[in-house]
This record gives sequence, structure tokens and C-alpha cells, in this order.
Amino acid sequence: MDLFAKVDDYWRYHPVLGVIGALFIVLLIWAALSEVGQHVVATGRVFPSGNARTVQHLEGGIVEEILVREGQPVKAGETLLLVANIMAKSRLQETRREQQARMELDDQPTSAELAEIEAELNQTLVLGPVAIGDDAAAELPADLGSVAGTDALLTASDVVASAVDVIDAANATAQAMPPPLPLIDVLERALANNPEVGMALAREEQARWAVREAGAYRSPTLDLVADTGPEYNRPATNTSDIEDITPGRNLNIRLTKLLYDGGTSVAEEQRREQLRRTTEIETRLLIEEIVVKAIKLYMQILQNQQATRVADDFVAEMKRMVDQINVMKESGAASKIELDFARSRLASTIAQTGTIEAQLNDAIASLEFLTGELPTFTAVASMKAAEIQVETLELYSDRARNNNAEVLLNASNKTALSLKLRGQMAQFKPILTLNMKSEALADEGGNLDPRNTTEAKLKLEYFILDGGVREARVQRTKAQIVELEWDHERVVKDVNRRVKQSYNQITTNRLTLSATEDEITANEELRRLNRKNLEIVDISILELIEVEERLFNSRADRDRIAAEMLRNYCELLIGTGDLPQVLSADYTASRRIAPLDD
Repeated sequence: MDLFAKVDDYWRYHPVLGVIGALFIVLLIWAALSEVGQHVVATGRVFPSGNARTVQHLEGGIVEEILVREGQPVKAGETLLLVANIMAKSRLQETRREQQARMELDDQPTSAELAEIEAELNQTLVLGPVAIGDDAAAELPADLGSVAGTDALLTASDVVASAVDVIDAANATAQAMPPPLPLIDVLERALANNPEVGMALAREEQARWAVREAGAYRSPTLDLVADTGPEYNRPATNTSDIEDITPGRNLNIRLTKLLYDGGTSVAEEQRREQLRRTTEIETRLLIEEIVVKAIKLYMQILQNQQATRVADDFVAEMKRMVDQINVMKESGAASKIELDFARSRLASTIAQTGTIEAQLNDAIASLEFLTGELPTFTAVASMKAAEIQVETLELYSDRARNNNAEVLLNASNKTALSLKLRGQMAQFKPILTLNMKSEALADEGGNLDPRNTTEAKLKLEYFILDGGVREARVQRTKAQIVELEWDHERVVKDVNRRVKQSYNQITTNRLTLSATEDEITANEELRRLNRKNLEIVDISILELIEVEERLFNSRADRDRIAAEMLRNYCELLIGTGDLPQVLSADYTASRRIAPLDD
């Protein structure tokens, strides 16, 4: 009994044990019945986050020796690594050079003294060849005989010589560049002897004579026919057997005048006049296509020439950097890897320069296909990209719908078809013609007295039944007009799309150009700082080269964006029908198309 009482007390005061036991039994059942998809066995190491510490020199530099190993415990104040003292030496030398320069500057004469000495030097140089005696020597300033005066004269002469050298170098650079060839001259060359333009002008001449031909159809026609010669007749009238041969004479004059044709001839003349205007619009459209091609190629030449100059400067800068890094490597301030990287970037830049020159030669060859052989020239921008001013897009769209050459061509073709339809409808009406004839006959068929006859007749023609030919012509022309109406919608949409593209590209490139200018300014400032840090070996070589490449790319982007803006602006003007603003007024005066009549 005591045993059972103890057990009851145990379970009464320890219910947790029962719960734990029940959970253990449930866990065993779950482990026996459940399936395990996969399991992974791996090993690892646990590192306290507070053990490892990253150490770094406050000012940076080149590590000369590492005195500890990774994971080694260290104490506060213990030396971890040794940094080379090249930077300190460089800074010390730089400071000494600055102090020496200040001391030398304090010993030099002031600007006013230099100006006075330079003026005296100029006088001396002028008077020297003339006054060569003792009197001339006595007239020289007293301080010229002293060592200080001589040094001052030498310094002034060096300044003058340096200025002359700078001017000569600038003149040599200007003389080395080919003479400029403006865009307007290139366009005139492209249009002057172009075979396609000559063919288009010949088609205009043909159309003018076709109008004259149609107008002459309504004019009266006068025919004169005269026959004379011996005739042999057997039997002949009023002749004997020996007079069978008689001289025959016949004079015939005929006058024909179209009085009424239902308007067919008038409609045909008007149609040909409209076709003449169509040929002029086609010529203008052809000129615009040639101009757009020439402008695109000229802008490519401008961009590539500017890119070539920028690339040449970049190559020269990279060569200077490679030489400087090579010197740093010899002194231990740069590694061989950094030198090899700089050389590889230099080689890549030289290869890129060759690619730019190849693109430049291709653009020149393509342009000469339009203009003929061109002299060596320098492409110049007709205006700066920042000076481009555009109006609202709605205004350009309205101008394009009214003045674009493709829109005008479609409208002219539609008008010509409408006039053709009018003429075909007039064929259902009668035709009235006046015929007048005068005839004089003598000895026709024998010895007869002369006979004179004169007649005037009105001729009326009307086609009652033609099998439906006229109706088929009318319906076909109407279908062609409907086709042109749909084509008008297509042309207007396409023109609006191109105008919007040119306009949006101009506005977008304007923002991009401004951002690129800011990028160039920032890169130039960063390059100046990097060059200063390079002298004290306080910069990464990779960062230095990356800044130079970013500056080169940003300058190339600036020239590319500016050339694209000029090309887009010209395309916008041409798309809105403002070709005279792109070309010279003298050439395009005869190409202006008047608004079409409704």
C-alpha cells in the first residue's frame, strides 16, 4: 500500500514527465512512418565575429613587408606591416622643390622690372646692327654690364623665345590641318553634276512639251495638198487618140476645228499640267534624298575627324603615362602588372584609332560617290549644337502635312487622276467638229475646164454603244483615286513619325549633351587631381587609366552627339519642307513648289 501511495504522489506532483513521455512516443511514431527526401552531411568552422579585424594605412601607400600571418593574434601597438617610404620621400622632394622655387622667385625681378628690361632688350635688338661703335656701347643701360643685368636680359629673351615658339607651334598645327570645306559647298557639288538630277530635269522638260501638245489639240488645223503631173487616160474626156496624156492639177485646202468634246481635251491639258508639277515635286524629292545622304556622310566625316583628333591626344597622353609608370616600376612604385595593363590599354587605343580612321575613309569614299573627287578637307559644323533652336512639335507637324515633298507628291498624283476621271466622264458626251474644204481641179481625167469647190460641214459623233469600255475606265480610275487616298494617310503618318523622331532626338540629345559636358568637366578635374596624386605615388594606376578612358569616351560622345543633333536638325527642316534653309537660295529658287489647288 505504501508503494502505490508513493506512485500516486509521484504522478500527482510530476505531470510534466507524462507530457514528455507522450511527446517522445509521438516522435518515435512519426520517425517510423514519415519519409525523408534527402539529407546533407557537411562540416564547417565557426569564427567569432569579433576576432577578425581589417587593418588599413591611413594615407595609403605601397606595402613593403607584412609581419603577421592571417589569423595570428596580435596586441595593441604591435607592428603589423611596413609601408614603403617612397611617398614620404616624394612629398619631401616636392616640398623642397616648392621652397626652392619660392626662393628663386623672390630673387627674380618683378613684372614691372621684367617689362622694362624687355623693352630695353627690344631697343637693343633694333639698334644693335646700326650702332656698333663705342658710342653705341656707351648708350646701353649701365646695368647691362653687370651679371644681374645679363641674367635678366637672358630671362626676358627666354620669355620672348618661348612665346614665339608657342605661336609657331600653333601656326604649324593650323597649317597642318587641311583647309575647311563647308557643308553648303559639299551639297552644291553633290547636286551639280548628279546624273539622277539631270534625268529629273529632263523629265520636267518632257512634261512641259506634253502640256503644249495637249493644248494644241483644240487649235484649228489647216492642211494644204497640191497635186500636179501628167496623166494618161484611155479613153480620155474631150481628147483625141493622140491626146490621151493630159497635165493634171489638183489643189486642196482643208480646215478642221474641234468645237465641242464634252471637256475631254480641257481635262487632258489640265491633267498634263498637273503631271508637269508632279515631275517638279519628284525632282525636289530626289534633291532632298541626295541632300540627306550627303549631310549624313558629311556629319560622319565631321564626327570621325573630331574623334581622330581626340584619339590622337588620348594616345599621346597614354604614351606619356606608360613612360611615367615605367619609371615608377624601376623605382619600385609600380608593379609589372600595372605597367602591362597600361601598355595593353595603349595598344587598344591605337587599334581604336585605326578603326576610326577606317570609318573616316569609308565616309569620304561614299561622299565622293555623290560629289565626285574632293580635295583633302576639314569638315566644319555649320552651327554649334548649342545654338540649335526648335519650335513646338505641333508646328513642325503642321508644316510637314502642308509642305512635305512626299505629301505634295501624293496630292499632285491624286489631282492628276481626278482630272483624268473628268476627261473619261466627258467621253460619254458627243463630239462636234467643223470641217471646211476648198478644192481646185484642172484636167482631171482629160481636157476639162477647171473646177473650184468649197464646202463647210459640221461633224457630230456620238458613241451609243461601246460594250462598257468607257464605264470600265471610269471605275478603274475611281479605284486608283481611293488607293491614293489611303496612301495619303500612310504618307502623313510616316512623315509625322520621322518628324517626331528628329524632334525627339534633338531634344534628347540636347539634354544628353549637357550631361556629357558636365561629365567632361568632372573627368578633367579628376584627371588633374590624379596627375597630382601620381607625382606622390598616391593613386592606383588602374583608377588613373580608367579616368583617362572615361574622359576620352565622354569627349568622343560629345562630338558624336553634336554631329547627330546637326544631322537631325537638317532632317527636321527637310521633312517640314524647308529645303531652302538647308541649301542656298539661288539653287532652290526654281524648285519651290506652290501650294496645290483644291
